[in-house]
Amino acid sequence: FLSTNMGNGPGKAKVADVLTLTVEDVNEGLWAELPDPANMSEEDIDQELEYLGVDPTEVALEDKSKCLFLVRNPDFWRTHYNTHPAKSRVSAWMMVHRSYRGYSEKIVKNAEAASSAASDSERKTKLGRVKEALDQYEKKLEGHGGFEDEQLFKFFQECVQTEGDIIATNLEDLNNQHKDTEFATAVRTAIEAAVSGGTAELAALVDAAKKYHEHQLEHMRQEERTLVGPWLGLSEEKYNKYRSYVKFPYSFMY
Repeated sequence: FLSTNMGNGPGKAKVADVLTLTVEDVNEGLWAELPDPANMSEEDIDQELEYLGVDPTEVALEDKSKCLFLVRNPDFWRTHYNTHPAKSRVSAWMMVHRSYRGYSEKIVKNAEAASSAASDSERKTKLGRVKEALDQYEKKLEGHGGFEDEQLFKFFQECVQTEGDIIATNLEDLNNQHKDTEFATAVRTAIEAAVSGGTAELAALVDAAKKYHEHQLEHMRQEERTLVGPWLGLSEEKYNKYRSYVKFPYSFMY
């Protein structure tokens, strides 16, 4: 329901509309180190609002400061992106993330089902389902992570970030996480141990699956926190540049 400024491509959110929304306060990590809007110049506030997808024109400074305090919260636009005029830029990516949370959770549920199996044959069947769910999810992640590293992240790293800013710092970490196989390997090792093991090995599998799931949730949350606001805020020129980075088949999705 946010208003559209037709002079800025798909539109910027209006300050008055943003101020009707709420989000739980986040005061952690790099976001906690950002300057207080109350101590910023109006020019700097306007620039950051534009960067985060908000139109600052013809708005009182006090309201702009309140708005900036909201939208720079890393959970604001990942929570409310559907209200933004440029929501189509991020909606498919966010939808994929929602589905991936379900795939990851399925690994945990299958591990829990295996741990309560009534017989050895049932346990082995259900352990096979854990492996199948993990294999299916990891295959999906391979393509998705490749798109992010080679197209989405690459654009932001080459065209948007500045040295030492939040995007630069977080995308470097997220790139490294895409290469990290520690949590998936732990689940596979636990599956193998549980095939011939007992209660302790099954409990270890559930624990490994839960840690893997939690790692996936945090990874996606960090991606969304880092990119959704700046992605929505891209100028039409910058967004067209982004589109030049997106290759088939992802050009039909993102």
